[in-house]
Amino acid sequence: MLGNIFAFNDSIGVEAYLTPSAQLAQCNNSYGNPFGDWIDPDFYAGDIYGNISADPLFCNLEGGNLNIEESSPCAPPNNSCGALMGAFDIGCDCCEIRGDANHDSDGPNVADIVFMVDYLFRGGSAPYCIDEADVIVNGVILIDDITFMVDYLFRGGDAPPDC
Repeated sequence: MLGNIFAFNDSIGVEAYLTPSAQLAQCNNSYGNPFGDWIDPDFYAGDIYGNISADPLFCNLEGGNLNIEESSPCAPPNNSCGALMGAFDIGCDCCEIRGDANHDSDGPNVADIVFMVDYLFRGGSAPYCIDEADVIVNGVILIDDITFMVDYLFRGGDAPPDC
């Protein structure tokens, strides 16, 4: 077990009971698990194997973007192992087309407005990339973003700015 993230699970993070002479658990992060992050007498946060228990700082967990922020403790410069923890890259710059809230690469259209309404008012999925849905570029998604999109698509308003 090397370089994994076990975070925000429904149960336990790591319950391995490995012996140090067996396959080692090195450079892993177990964090935010309700029934414990490390359940093992030999491997735990702060051990000699570089294991930690810290918020991995995912780019957009709710939206499914499991890339990690550059300041994440799972990024090589920020942990004692100098290793990438987790399966995804470092960096949250995901914006391809601002206004493409559903991230289908079709550009701004009615489906994006429906996606934003579903997200804001009906508990729908969060956008994969917040910046694509944040058309007024203020760091959050609000009704103002939907109004902007309606104005652009149906009234000839300004196009969303580039990413």
